[in-house]
Amino acid sequence: MGAECAHLEVPANIDLQHSLDAVAAAYGACVTAVSLAWLRLQRLFAAPIPSARTVKQLESMVQSFALTRTDDELVRFR
Repeated sequence: MGAECAHLEVPANIDLQHSLDAVAAAYGACVTAVSLAWLRLQRLFAAPIPSARTVKQLESMVQSFALTRTDDELVRFR
């Protein structure tokens, strides 16, 4: 892997990806939807502004709005 992918080899990031995969599977959602739902649950001074260039990306964004609960699964990514 090149330098642009080095972050993928960091153990904490690997653990995060496994957690995202597990939550997405539990909800029957994609990782993108889980990530967007998690971002909406954060108390930030900014909000994500996702944009879609494809129908698949739009579907992930729409799917994220179904994941609005503050379950431990969505909160544990801190």
